[in-house]
Amino acid sequence: MSDFTGWLTSALMLGYFVTVILILFRLILKRRKVGVTLAWIGVIFAVPIIGVFAYLVFGELELGRFRAKRARRLNTKYRVWLDSMAALIPATQQELNAKQQGVAKLIFSREGMPLLPGNATKLFTEAGPVFEALIADINDADQSVWMEFYILEERGRVEPVLQSLEQAASRGVQVFIALDSAGSSKFIGSERQLQLERNGVKVLELLPVLPWRLWLERQDLRVHRKAVVVDGRVGWTGSMNLVDPILFNEDAGVGEWVDTMIRIEGPAALFLKSVIVNDWQLETGRNLLPRLRESELPNPSGGVLCQVAPSGPASPNDSIEEVLLTAIYSAQSCVRMTTPYFVPGEGLVTALKAAVHRGVEVTLIVPKRNDSRLVGLASSSYYEELLAAGVRIEVFDGGLLHAKLVVIDDDLALYGSVNLDMRSFWLNFELTVAIYHDDTVHQLHQIIDRYQRDTRALSLSRWRRRSLSTKLLQQLAYLTSPLL
Repeated sequence: MSDFTGWLTSALMLGYFVTVILILFRLILKRRKVGVTLAWIGVIFAVPIIGVFAYLVFGELELGRFRAKRARRLNTKYRVWLDSMAALIPATQQELNAKQQGVAKLIFSREGMPLLPGNATKLFTEAGPVFEALIADINDADQSVWMEFYILEERGRVEPVLQSLEQAASRGVQVFIALDSAGSSKFIGSERQLQLERNGVKVLELLPVLPWRLWLERQDLRVHRKAVVVDGRVGWTGSMNLVDPILFNEDAGVGEWVDTMIRIEGPAALFLKSVIVNDWQLETGRNLLPRLRESELPNPSGGVLCQVAPSGPASPNDSIEEVLLTAIYSAQSCVRMTTPYFVPGEGLVTALKAAVHRGVEVTLIVPKRNDSRLVGLASSSYYEELLAAGVRIEVFDGGLLHAKLVVIDDDLALYGSVNLDMRSFWLNFELTVAIYHDDTVHQLHQIIDRYQRDTRALSLSRWRRRSLSTKLLQQLAYLTSPLL
């Protein structure tokens, strides 16, 4: 018996050793970002067995073989659809400056999304008006309502939205709701979902979390988008999940979640719809994008020029990070950013410091309290370096600031679901709208001005006097930041 035990122990140790060697070869050959590679090597050696298990589950950017093959097939068709639609979009009469042209060309090159003139936009900063206007749009629907959210929670003011969807379905409108499996885990499979489906609403679980597929596809790749499109003519997107912020996560002790949403009427709505439809077909394998004629394009409704920019594991790697860095490097006077989660890569830190060094005023606004202790520590580990470079960092004390805004000078904004962290850049399916319209950008500046009424600027001298234990925790979190 002892001989067998000894043999088994030796075999397991040999198997573990071989696995570690193979993982190290894999890490070296994949040529990922240096910080990510070193972080994984550190985890594997610092936490034996657990570190190896964590890498096997979370270390590969894998959609799964069958899902990846389907994505390649359908994304090719999606790109053809985008090209055909782009040919129908009238050329913009607005003359773009060099900064705007750089961002617009990059989005078109990486994602195939054209510039879209003729949109009317309205910004919302309070949940109540969002729910009221969204219900009104759903009540006006004649053909279809497409929704996609990371989190849906039916409590509070969300229930009337769900009821309006059921009423729309009852009068013959096609209603589709796509939900992330992890973010909406409490809703998926609930009695309320089943009731929606009985009343004609189609609900789809995106990227199902399946423990028995841990070795086949990465389970923490998530759909983080927030979007609604009615009849292909009115679209919504932003940072707000389909939740009541008064009730959502109320036990976390961070206060009410503070979000923004934008309502877009015009051609951009159709392209927002195409993103949701493409996600639906990637999950189901069905080609759902119709061949549209020029007459079916939404009529121009205003003067806002914008561009839809989806991103994620099925898109070109780092595309949204490239867009963000291009915008920051093009800034002439100011860069103003709000984000709930700030875990940047080296590229973003360097871009922000370089902007300050060439005389650009850079402001970063983050929440005082965060719903993730580890992410909060990792975020704060970057503050001293940025403060020393001259970046202005302000902490928001009016709730959990969940809005994701990047405003560059007076003529460019990136608006949507993307956090300033590596998860949003590399792992999540995200949605951004690039806005090239002075008046809308001015309104976003005003929103940030209002946020600043509830902020406190950090002082470099005071920040350096934080306790040794706090510094240690922040540095430990910093070492894990490439993996968060």
